[in-house]
Amino acid sequence: MKIALHFFGKKPSIHQSQILENYLKRIPKSYALNVILHNKLAHKDTATQLAKELTFLTMQTQSGGTHILLDEGGQTLSSREFENFIQKKLQSGILHFYVGGANGFHHEVDKLNLLKISISSFTLPHEIARLILVEQIYRAYTLSVGHPYHNE
Repeated sequence: MKIALHFFGKKPSIHQSQILENYLKRIPKSYALNVILHNKLAHKDTATQLAKELTFLTMQTQSGGTHILLDEGGQTLSSREFENFIQKKLQSGILHFYVGGANGFHHEVDKLNLLKISISSFTLPHEIARLILVEQIYRAYTLSVGHPYHNE
């Protein structure tokens, strides 16, 4: 199982990094979680960078894995649905999540026809969206192994 988190925009603050690290440490190594920061790109360059990255990844592997854009207009999932989604998608290769920067993604990214999920119908700062995504990946893991972290 491999999950790649692609974070666009500025580097997280020290406090945000500490919270992210806390959850990242909890996620088992079997998930092979990899965080990639794309913090030097201008808003208009995100579409070009994303297109190049997807082309490269697709050439590297047969399927290229599953590429998911976090977008407030995307499909909403409960924590249990997200856990099922992750388990299903991980069977088809690497799972790539993309979180935009402060201005989101350039409109050209829509042409890539990526799967879109929403972590909230609210517009969130990208730093908070990153934290929520990592926490939900950890929650999905705990649900999959029956750990009591998730309360219903």
